[in-house]
Amino acid sequence: MFKKQNDQSIQDILKGISQDDRLKSGLYENKIKTSWSVIAGEAIDNHTDSIDIKGRRVILEVTSSVLRQEMRYQKDNLINKINSYLGEDYINDIVIR
Repeated sequence: MFKKQNDQSIQDILKGISQDDRLKSGLYENKIKTSWSVIAGEAIDNHTDSIDIKGRRVILEVTSSVLRQEMRYQKDNLINKINSYLGEDYINDIVIR
């Protein structure tokens, strides 16, 4: 019997799988959640109740109304920080509740 030769490395296979937008959203959501204090800082992390990704939008629930308003002013900066952390321009909007 002959074994079929596969020229793809595991890294190439995983890269192909991670390019699927349905999977990418889940992978990025997990990456953002686990590293939120690094991305946004501890002050924001301490007042963030939940983080979700719907499409290319991050939905944050923040407990402090003052911080929520400040984050709305810094929305573009926060989007840039998240995209920089992810290594690509994936997130295009943030909803702060």
